[in-house]
Amino acid sequence: MEVLDNLIRKLRKVKDLLPALLLAVIIESEAAIADLNIEQLQAGIRSDSSPIEPPYTPLTVAIKKVKGQPFDRVTLRDEGDFYQGIKIEVFQNEFRLIGTDNKTFKLESKYGEAILGLTQENRIRLIEEILLPGLVDKIRDILYYE
Repeated sequence: MEVLDNLIRKLRKVKDLLPALLLAVIIESEAAIADLNIEQLQAGIRSDSSPIEPPYTPLTVAIKKVKGQPFDRVTLRDEGDFYQGIKIEVFQNEFRLIGTDNKTFKLESKYGEAILGLTQENRIRLIEEILLPGLVDKIRDILYYE
């Protein structure tokens, strides 16, 4: 009976800690979450799955060609500062992607706030590929190693 009592105690602990465990996984996964957003931007897609518009001006297209960067879609990448500034802001029961680069306000004003955030497809990927495995690892640690 001691084994079952111990397991029940650990399961109750997991239940009580579940929100905090998920929050920890989110915080630990900040770079991976930002990478999902960057992947969308590189494809020229906003979080609402619409293309990033308006298109580049002819001058920007010419500059992109010279730099060897994509010019057939808006990627919002020139030197990478905007991408590097993508972080998460965590609240009690949610998080959101924010831009910390000084160009963020200008880019959101021109291209819309939906440049930051995840598409439905990437939200599913986030849950299945990042959050659930991370949460399972934390639960396993409690059940097996505490």
